[in-house]
Amino acid sequence: MIIISYCLLYIVLLYFTLLSFVKISLTNDIDEMFARQKILQSILDHFQLKKPLPIDVSSSVRKKYENHIDKINEHDENKKFVTFFDIPSNKIMFPIIFFKIPKILRSYIFKEGSIKLDYYSYTDHDEEFFGNIYVTTKDNEIMECIGNVTFEKNLPLNGTINIPLNINLLSKIIDLNEENIEIFIKIHKQNVTFPYLLNFASLKFHSIDTKERSKRNVENICQSKSSENSCCLRLLKINFDEIGWNFILSPKEINTNYCYGKCYSYKSDSLVGDAIYRLYSISKKEHKRCCYPTQFRELNITIFKEGSFIETKIINDILIKKCSCY
Repeated sequence: MIIISYCLLYIVLLYFTLLSFVKISLTNDIDEMFARQKILQSILDHFQLKKPLPIDVSSSVRKKYENHIDKINEHDENKKFVTFFDIPSNKIMFPIIFFKIPKILRSYIFKEGSIKLDYYSYTDHDEEFFGNIYVTTKDNEIMECIGNVTFEKNLPLNGTINIPLNINLLSKIIDLNEENIEIFIKIHKQNVTFPYLLNFASLKFHSIDTKERSKRNVENICQSKSSENSCCLRLLKINFDEIGWNFILSPKEINTNYCYGKCYSYKSDSLVGDAIYRLYSISKKEHKRCCYPTQFRELNITIFKEGSFIETKIINDILIKKCSCY
């Protein structure tokens, strides 16, 4: 009899556990569906449309516009560099170039890196020289190749060569907290005297963000599917081709967020929250708090309006950057 009672109790507990999981799953799906629908409706409202436009545009025309927009977006991305670093060489003993890396460099995320070589030669020549660029350790051990250099035929007696470097490998080396970096240039033609000398070299970096800022951008992301007790960001992806919105030319897909969670006690994590707290303290009236977006990022959306006529608008209420309790 006792065994049967335990079995029944186990079944009841299992039932309610499964029921709670189903409830959480359904709630998540409903919240995501509501957020998705709100974003799509916002796009229609910004372009003053009542419903998605039926567009019949040839693939060649669409491709032409897509290529043009890609070039514009690439140009805009290049303008987002926030910091430019130019680190001069500390010493040159060719084929080794010595650099002293400032500590602040380790707190940045880099998009591009290159090395600039100022060379000179005493004689003209018609030989072409190829080489690889390596980083060496303190023990003069050669590490991975981070770039390739070419000294072309009939170069001027003095000039400058800019060589792109593998920024991922170079960033890893910088993150090792090495204060000094030695660049080794290995020229492949050993049977011919290399006619060039270097009088200056520098490492160049383009930074797109700091590691601390990048960390702050994602620290408000919901940590689990059931993060109901905190106001946080849930990730949301919308692919316009998958939902049949072919009138949208760019972007094809957006990765955004929506606010999720409950707000219980009053916190002064925002000016609005602090103001409400003060009003509540005075009036003693109950205020039901909610999790809502407080910061957004801009998004350029381009659509086909009529035939091959396109329209672009900057929408600033779709890409949610931060949520707070109101």
